[in-house]
Amino acid sequence: MYSASMTSRCAKSAIAVGFMILCLYPLHVLSQATENEARPKQRRWDFAVHLGTTFQGPAKGSEKAMTDAGFDDPEIGCFLTCGPSDTDYPFSNKDRRIDKWMINVRYLFRPPLAAGLIVSAAKMGSTFGYNDITPDQADDPASDRLSLGYSMTTMAAVISVRVKALRLGIGPALYFVKTESTVFRFVSFIDITTTRVHNQKRKLGLIADFGLATPADSFLYGELRAQYRFTGKVKIPPLEQYDFPAIDTNYNHFYIGLGIGVRI
Repeated sequence: MYSASMTSRCAKSAIAVGFMILCLYPLHVLSQATENEARPKQRRWDFAVHLGTTFQGPAKGSEKAMTDAGFDDPEIGCFLTCGPSDTDYPFSNKDRRIDKWMINVRYLFRPPLAAGLIVSAAKMGSTFGYNDITPDQADDPASDRLSLGYSMTTMAAVISVRVKALRLGIGPALYFVKTESTVFRFVSFIDITTTRVHNQKRKLGLIADFGLATPADSFLYGELRAQYRFTGKVKIPPLEQYDFPAIDTNYNHFYIGLGIGVRI
């Protein structure tokens, strides 16, 4: 009897435990589902487009090179009589228009770490010089007007760290640096020549990237972006027929832009 009673009690206990498990399991599944709904979905892909402008760049170095080469004469203008103008050479027109575009793609592979690709293009202005080549005792002025125009395309791979709305990144960059050298030689009204030389160099450098996005975790966001693009010095070929030597000028510059992006 005792053995049968113990067996019966064990069977009832096993049934009770099984029943409790069957009752608690749906509650466990429901609690997990509720927790997953409460936790925001991790958005791993990030696409953004920016427009901005650049600061610094090659202008200062090019102005010094033009001064050293003698392209710093006062411009001679003629209207009834000939004389120097008020323009001081060399000088630069630094392109500050907010039309330098940038496209960015990022993947959040291990929060807060992300890897991304950047493609950007920018025109960076021009530098102008003037060389008076008037022969001695000549009645009419002769001159060489030199201009150097700069532009750059950037391709970079960036590893970044995100802390809430703030993102900091760094990585290698490949820069396609373009320079257009133009000389307008005026000897007389029947002796005018124009020489234009295009030059492109590839430079391997670095990029430091800063971003401030708002809202920090939404599907659509706006972002302030700042970068320092380190390219180092770039060689501009000579214009030997105009006594302008090859120069090494520094293309390092800052980029600041505003953009919109999506996270998916």
